[in-house]
Amino acid sequence: MATYGVSTYGVDVYGSLLISSVVPSYLGLRINFSVAVHDDAELRNPDNYSFTVLSAPAVGLYALSVTPESGGSPTYVDIECTDLTDGESYQVTIAGGVIQNVTMTAYFPSSSDSYIGVSTNPTVSSITATSSTEMMVIFSKTMAVNSELLDTTKYTFTNGLTVRSVESVSPGVVKLTTSKQIPSRLYTLTVSV
Repeated sequence: MATYGVSTYGVDVYGSLLISSVVPSYLGLRINFSVAVHDDAELRNPDNYSFTVLSAPAVGLYALSVTPESGGSPTYVDIECTDLTDGESYQVTIAGGVIQNVTMTAYFPSSSDSYIGVSTNPTVSSITATSSTEMMVIFSKTMAVNSELLDTTKYTFTNGLTVRSVESVSPGVVKLTTSKQIPSRLYTLTVSV
């Protein structure tokens, strides 16, 4: 197996272009490679894929999971992301020196490509009161865990119920700690994240 020497890092027979195209979808994107790559733990590691929001301040966008094309010599990976706002411009970068060509003789250098998000804004799928002071909110899509998602002022209820804290339970579920809920009273939640 080759190492990170002058002869392999960024100067192999396949050239330095790793990403040939990026195709965004509702909850993620597909990265098409210019050549077949080796299917290993590094290819599947979400930490090897980073994102930059080009048209707005960064909002904590990251990869949740990476699924390579089946068959052993993938030419693409599908990535589930935390958020892809419709119309925003993004850039995805694959870390250099972690993905190998299919013959495992050379590592590819860092590679980047830009794309436009195509997802829709998240909606609330369900709300469940789990106690007289807690509610679980499930969103229609995975969410970036950032200061906006955890901001109590982004969640407002009718009938005097107030939100005291917000905790991310998983990428698409938050737990709201509220003032005491009155049994049989209907509360309507408005979320502005």
